[in-house]
Amino acid sequence: MGDVRRFRRLGGHVAIDFVNTLGGRPDDPDDEYLHSYDDLVTWTEQVDLLPPAAASRLRAVADQQSTASMVLAESRQLRESLDRILRSQVEPATPRANDDAAMIQACYLPAIAHAALHLSADGLEWAWPDDTDDLQRPLWPLAVAAVDLIQTAPLNLLKRCQHCRWLFLDHSRQHNRRWCSMDGCGAIVKMRRYRTRAKD
Repeated sequence: MGDVRRFRRLGGHVAIDFVNTLGGRPDDPDDEYLHSYDDLVTWTEQVDLLPPAAASRLRAVADQQSTASMVLAESRQLRESLDRILRSQVEPATPRANDDAAMIQACYLPAIAHAALHLSADGLEWAWPDDTDDLQRPLWPLAVAAVDLIQTAPLNLLKRCQHCRWLFLDHSRQHNRRWCSMDGCGAIVKMRRYRTRAKD
């Protein structure tokens, strides 16, 4: 099972990286990175969606509330819905649930309700309070990132690794990237091919 502290960001967009927190074989996803609410907080902190001070506060609050497991379950449901929507772009036979868009909307609306617009060097950005005890806090930027991905990202460049189930945006010059990483899945595939040729 995946260790969230060793997660590699290879998707090209934070919402794709979120989908990739469930890895493994394409037909048997079994490499889970989000085992607990603490993992969810750690992951959102690692990808710069949650400041360290807010992460520490949420961990302390989560230890005293039973709703942490419910938030973890909701984050996985958000991930599953986004996964199906994205995977249908690269694998048309992927079944999509009718409520996938509704699930994303259900997470997105509270995220916007708790957010405030701030003017930064890059333009207008959503920001959330870091002193909140609301355990939903990690979900808010994730939901906004999911909508941003679907609305603005070049999904025509979306691909699935030819070895595992991870998705990524192919920004290579020739748009011929085949694996989530050359030193991971790429190396495994090449080694298998080498061994097959050696046997022949």
